[in-house]
Amino acid sequence: MFANCSMGGQSLASPDTCNTPSASGVTPMAYANTANNATAVPMVPNVIFVGGMAHNLNSAPPMTNGDEAGTATGVASGTVMGPSRNVKGSTKVFIGGGVATRMSDSTMQNSTNSSGATLVPGQTKVLILS
Repeated sequence: MFANCSMGGQSLASPDTCNTPSASGVTPMAYANTANNATAVPMVPNVIFVGGMAHNLNSAPPMTNGDEAGTATGVASGTVMGPSRNVKGSTKVFIGGGVATRMSDSTMQNSTNSSGATLVPGQTKVLILS
């Protein structure tokens, strides 16, 4: 799979169930949640993939999008637009002291409110095959 880096890419998760104010009171509603991997911090500054700094398991986008209407917070996490993080990475490749992350690795988004995966590549040249 393609290695994650700060050139872009997105992680997608659904459903992100958040409590949403409505006319009849607060109602749990499902939203699609996206995380922009270009905003992930910290990155590995001395490893560059196609012009973008490499990501490892420590790299996490600080904010997700898609559940803004659920202002009464997420059902499981108690947050809205919370951070995203990879929960799985390569078993054999380490970058900057951390496990390398790839497209299709699983993620937790809006803190722990929904699980998803990195489905949009940040670059299409560097592959991690383990």
